[in-house]
Amino acid sequence: MVITLLGAGGAFVDYRKEYCTSALVETGFVKYLIDCGPTTMQALRELSDQRGYDVLGSIDGVMITHLHPDHVADLGTLAFFLYYLKGKKLSVYAHPRIALAVKGLLTHTMGRGWDRDGFVVDTSEKLVRICPDETVDLPGLTGVFEQVPHCPDEAAYGILLYQPPEADEKPKYVWWSGDTTSCSRLHLREAYLIFHDCSPGPKYPNTVHTHLEDLFNLPSTVQERLVLVHHNGDHLGIQKALDDCNSPMKVGQRFQSFHVGAGGD
Repeated sequence: MVITLLGAGGAFVDYRKEYCTSALVETGFVKYLIDCGPTTMQALRELSDQRGYDVLGSIDGVMITHLHPDHVADLGTLAFFLYYLKGKKLSVYAHPRIALAVKGLLTHTMGRGWDRDGFVVDTSEKLVRICPDETVDLPGLTGVFEQVPHCPDEAAYGILLYQPPEADEKPKYVWWSGDTTSCSRLHLREAYLIFHDCSPGPKYPNTVHTHLEDLFNLPSTVQERLVLVHHNGDHLGIQKALDDCNSPMKVGQRFQSFHVGAGGD
């Protein structure tokens, strides 16, 4: 499994510095996205240029953590692109608690249009396959949606990813936190790699994100496996804060790739 960050910034990040947080997850020849915010398609175009082939047109599905615009703004556009330009129907995976809302969002934003044979259709039904489930079993990959605290009355999910292990080997788990105020369960996880929501600024009342000062309280054995995402795009400033505290955490940035094998260490 290879995970490539398509962005590591928050909702208000300056796109000249960083893109909104999303990721490309690859297993073999199959490609899935985690979230699809307002910069995801542009990032995929740039990644296509870097790799020399059409990554954007190769997307097979999207896993959605929650419905805030910086996580779903490009979803309908991606479905349009894949259907009309590539002849593919996009699969969208979401926890059952938000799957109906995802469908409603796409129905509202995509409306009615023409199918490839010239017939008027409800485009969200024709172009998108909504797949509601708590556990997503994909070719070469399993994803488990786990609810995390974010905004009041807002269902939000992290995703535990792993590949089926070979023979007697143990799987290597990857934890994608999504947007969350909590990192309290991290030390209980045997995750090989952790991508975690991080707000670098001072903590404030009623925050809806995890702040860097909270992550500094984690054991060093957890920090060394942690990649910061959903930050403000100030890579150098965040790195200085990590260095000042002798923290081994890594600052995520767009187009950074992480290779995670199926077997144990």
